[in-house]
Amino acid sequence: MSSTFDIEQILVLIEKNPNISDLHLSGGEGVSYRLNGEIVREEQAGKISNEAIEVVLRQLFQGNPQRFDKFL
Repeated sequence: MSSTFDIEQILVLIEKNPNISDLHLSGGEGVSYRLNGEIVREEQAGKISNEAIEVVLRQLFQGNPQRFDKFL
């Protein structure tokens, strides 16, 4: 298993499989996604750091800092 998070690997996996719906990201944890209704943990992607989650959230809530602050 990789020791660092690789978002590109996950995005390619999701793009190739139309049965994957939700993507689950949690700081300090591995990545999970919903495949045909079941949550599957993706072991090959590595763990995502709290810092990486913060970067993703900042990008998602760019222009709305009050909403971002609710996640910290």
